[in-house]
Amino acid sequence: GLSMVEHRTKARLVLFGIGVVGFVVFVLVARVVIVNIHPEVDEIGAPDKKQDDDIVYQIKEFDDLQKMEKQLFKLSANAVDMEQIILVTGGSGFICSHFVDLALREGYQVIVMDRTQDPTLEGARQNWKMKRGKGNVPAFIHVFGDVTNAEDLELIPNVPIHYIFHCAGDPPPRQYYTNSTNKKEPEHVHNEYNQLHMESTKNLLQLIETRDFPVHKFMVLSTTDVYGALAKNFLPFSRMKKHPNPPNAWSVSKLKMEKYIQRTWRTRKHVKRYAIIRPTTVYGPRQREGLVADLLHAAINNEPMNLPTRGTYTRDLLFVNDLVEAIYSVMLLPNAYLEVNVGSKIVVSLDKLAETIQTVTHSDSPIVHTRNSFPYITNQMVEDNVVNPQNPVSLDDGLKITLSLSSPTSPSSW
Repeated sequence: GLSMVEHRTKARLVLFGIGVVGFVVFVLVARVVIVNIHPEVDEIGAPDKKQDDDIVYQIKEFDDLQKMEKQLFKLSANAVDMEQIILVTGGSGFICSHFVDLALREGYQVIVMDRTQDPTLEGARQNWKMKRGKGNVPAFIHVFGDVTNAEDLELIPNVPIHYIFHCAGDPPPRQYYTNSTNKKEPEHVHNEYNQLHMESTKNLLQLIETRDFPVHKFMVLSTTDVYGALAKNFLPFSRMKKHPNPPNAWSVSKLKMEKYIQRTWRTRKHVKRYAIIRPTTVYGPRQREGLVADLLHAAINNEPMNLPTRGTYTRDLLFVNDLVEAIYSVMLLPNAYLEVNVGSKIVVSLDKLAETIQTVTHSDSPIVHTRNSFPYITNQMVEDNVVNPQNPVSLDDGLKITLSLSSPTSPSSW
């Protein structure tokens, strides 16, 4: 057996080991307590508690903007793959808010810049704000500002931004969904859309050069409406790639934005890759206006379902979740320059769409064919490509999901 001295030595070693383990546990617990007590440790660059506007989360409200920027620099330097920060303009809108959801799920830090002050969005923003990135840095930052204003763009944190998704802009005007015979819009309408879509793109690209940060990819959200009204024998869209014919000021401004990128992308050293994304008819939760949203809203309220053009014309109906997954795929593709039409290849006539909505909503709303001598688009069909969804959400399922988040007073809420 062991001698008394050996027993005592062994006991001391056991006690010493217990002491070391206890000390380590104490340090870990103390650190957790300190982090929870001191907001400057837990919330780097947290907003000032005294906010003038409890709806808008402005970049100006950070206690120390430079401190927050340094932490984001540190985060970027320590990241496993350096591709961590995404700037999304118009990120509170219908399509881009879903992209923000996806980017946060994938572990990116997201900076959103938009001018939206809708109180119904605050719940989503609060959920985004609660997410934390590596280094305990906020995974979501909202900058309230107008992308058409170069001074507002200076509010964007001066940090390495690896991807930019520029989708700030207005949806197609409602008059193109209803009866319209006005083939020429006033000049000021064209100017407003040009400012919103093309000038904002110039401003963002200028900011990139001024900041001197390499951007892995610059993506813009355009539309297949740039192809204009097409007979079915001119489809898919790829056949008309070199012959766009935008029918209104909104789609003309989108095409001008595209042309500007096409002319200048080779000359810009700070952006490695570009992508122009043209979706078809998108629908889904959070859509406040649009073909499907308007028809759903009418059906819910048992109001006439006004089709904006002939019921035999077709639409490629793309559920918003399928679109943002396609956009994410585009973001990761290595192509230096890419133009892509994104659709589901679920092509139905407008009559069939309205009838399906009647069935899903159990509505008795009549389908009304309005006279429209100037349809903004006629038929849609995309070509096969690598980013189109392989298993797109069916029209029935997409409408049911959208309907579950709709109400008689709101076409589709957050």
